[in-house]
Amino acid sequence: MTEIQRVTVYGSASSRIDPIFIEAGEALGEAIAARGWIQVNGGGRTGLMCAASDGGLRAGGEVEVVILEIFKERGFLHQGIPADKVFVEDNMPGRKKGLYERGDAYIGLPGGLGTYEELMEVLSWRQLGFHRKPIAMLNVDGFYDPLESLLLDSIRRGFVAEGFDSCWCITPDQNELLDWVAGYEPEDFGIGSKVGETRDFG
Repeated sequence: MTEIQRVTVYGSASSRIDPIFIEAGEALGEAIAARGWIQVNGGGRTGLMCAASDGGLRAGGEVEVVILEIFKERGFLHQGIPADKVFVEDNMPGRKKGLYERGDAYIGLPGGLGTYEELMEVLSWRQLGFHRKPIAMLNVDGFYDPLESLLLDSIRRGFVAEGFDSCWCITPDQNELLDWVAGYEPEDFGIGSKVGETRDFG
């Protein structure tokens, strides 16, 4: 079982989204705090990053953020985050690395291109055996239905490792999602699983 201390949360920075998503982000932040986990996110003051931070802070939880220097300079940093919990990077690869390395698990709220990229990266690295951490997506209003269909079809057609659907959880139920993360038992995957060979490559 994976020991969870920090959870990296990915999600939209957009403020043009339906309030149902904002409410879900706040509730997730509160629930993460209630479990005693530290939330890590991109530090924005808008959209679902803001909502998740707001929920976590309101519930008395700890929130750490990894943000680009240029975003901080332009006023996009959430102002409720203590200064010693703000980690600034000067480029996007550094920011993504910080979010990746700090998390013992990864949770995707609904989001756009950046969220898709981050989730695909941690999924890809999980398949290659670079980490053994749980990956979950909160399926608010069916948002992740198309992605789940794509992933399952990719497994069926042989493009993604057989059995890889055990490595993620996509559900609209927040408690089910967090219970799955807490109880995650990692299976072995590596480059051999990806290319269809019985051996792996060291």
